[in-house]
Amino acid sequence: MAKQSMSEIIAAYNNLAQELGVDQVDSFKNLQAARAALQSLESNTMTEQVDPTEVEETTGAPGLDTPSNSGPKYNSSGKRGPTQGIGAFCKGLIADGKTNAEILAAVAENFPTAKTTANCVAYYRAKMALAAKAVAEEVAEEVEA
Repeated sequence: MAKQSMSEIIAAYNNLAQELGVDQVDSFKNLQAARAALQSLESNTMTEQVDPTEVEETTGAPGLDTPSNSGPKYNSSGKRGPTQGIGAFCKGLIADGKTNAEILAAVAENFPTAKTTANCVAYYRAKMALAAKAVAEEVAEEVEA
């Protein structure tokens, strides 16, 4: 597959997608994305197909909604949790009071291909603190008014 052109990969993807009843595509962002999508489809043919109505819905970290971008284009549940990004996962654990080390361990367990570092978790923690401070200031202004 490493020597295939973009048009060859798209043709192979669409042939396999038609067999599996998956939406066909016209293009991919780049060759790497095309190869990954084709590999994902090929691995789906080797595993048992599950009826989506039989899958139990999960919300991920407590208190967080599932993003609206949960269509087939964004489905990467083979690589990570179902439609939940690492950021949302980390923020949920931060809200639960976990330490950075505990969060990193949980990310490594739930997202094996993630390249999340301690700096990433610190960023999420700081961003949440700034958001909480902004909300507190907004509430204080409303109380004063």
